[in-house]
Amino acid sequence: MIWSLYAWYTGTVLYFVGFKAFDTAVMKNGKIDGMWTMGFTSFSILIFIHHINIFIGTRNWQWTTFVTYIFSLACFLPIAVVLNDIVDPSSVMYGTTFSEVFHMPNYWLAQVVACTLIVLPYFFARSLKEVVANPHLYTSVAIAEAKEKVMYVPSKPNQVAAKVLPPTPST
Repeated sequence: MIWSLYAWYTGTVLYFVGFKAFDTAVMKNGKIDGMWTMGFTSFSILIFIHHINIFIGTRNWQWTTFVTYIFSLACFLPIAVVLNDIVDPSSVMYGTTFSEVFHMPNYWLAQVVACTLIVLPYFFARSLKEVVANPHLYTSVAIAEAKEKVMYVPSKPNQVAAKVLPPTPST
């Protein structure tokens, strides 16, 4: 149920932020932006949100995971520009040139605003779940670390004995 509400919230924010960002925008060549620009903006916001949520959700980071995530994210914008250059811009199907959209400040503002509005609730919910719903994960780690600490107490001259500290109760 929670994920369904989050999906509806995400879809609503994606649509309205993209739609309002290019509601009355005029491009450099004098054309008024239409639904293609709004759709591309919403789709690119979705790509960034997907990757940010994966970054937040990954618990075990390795260098291969990091490189794969960054490569996947870095492929989107160049592929969009290259595919736009291959397709005939006078085609009726493609009403916008994506390379022009990248130079518009309202595109980047829509990216920042939508990513912030969509990712922050997910981040706070995930943090709340990890800290409040699973406190045993954090207290067991603290107890294990306290057990590993060793205090050296000399019992005789030139001799050192090890004494394990008792675990501290969590507050």
